[in-house]
Amino acid sequence: HPDDYPGAGVKIAEHGAAAGAEDTIAEHALMVGDREYDAVGAAREGVDTIGVLYGYGSPEELRDAGAAYLARTPEEAAAIACGRDELAPGTARIAGTVRHSSVDGPGVRYVVFFQGCPHHCPECQNPETWDPAGGEEVSLEDLTEELRATRYLDGVTLSGGDPFLQPEAAMAVADAGREMGLNVWAYTGWTFEALLDGAAGQKARELLGHLDVVVDGPFRRELLSKECLFRGSSNQRLIDVPASLAAGKAVEARL
Repeated sequence: HPDDYPGAGVKIAEHGAAAGAEDTIAEHALMVGDREYDAVGAAREGVDTIGVLYGYGSPEELRDAGAAYLARTPEEAAAIACGRDELAPGTARIAGTVRHSSVDGPGVRYVVFFQGCPHHCPECQNPETWDPAGGEEVSLEDLTEELRATRYLDGVTLSGGDPFLQPEAAMAVADAGREMGLNVWAYTGWTFEALLDGAAGQKARELLGHLDVVVDGPFRRELLSKECLFRGSSNQRLIDVPASLAAGKAVEARL
């Protein structure tokens, strides 16, 4: 709410969206805490709200108030809102692809670097992928066709950026990989628990069901470790997604 957090309101306004109060028509809505009237006004106008866990309420209370997404700070909420710009149907915004990678999961992998990330980890390896308006818009047909034409693969990796900001596009790539008999990994700055709680939205939660392994959590420079397999810092985990969904809690993968 811009009255309480002017910085967040400015960040959203700079990207052509507005914070959603009861009488505001907006492309995106920002809701702070569990203020139900913000969500009511946004729902009336057919837009989603972002609940901000900034000392107000619990995830359950925010969802009950109508929040479609959860964020930890107003700045993260602004980044999520700005990363939700509508793409043309059947397209994805990406920073690029690597057809044969040996560092983004086991074996030889096709990697898609999705554009846009709300996490902004200090000393991120790919800061050029943060801007949701950066990169290039490509058709999913062309993207999956390139994947299918790539030989000698063991798996597909969805990286970025954060692929959970473009869950429908990520699902299309994941499904194409699975049809080829490949395992599918994804990297995200959200924790698995946050994704289960709906922090990135319900579509992002649905994406989990199309994955085999998620490498979760933000990169933390102070926890940098060369001994972390396929991870940058020791707080990040390799999550066995099917086992975790069945258990209702994070189950770490054994490779």
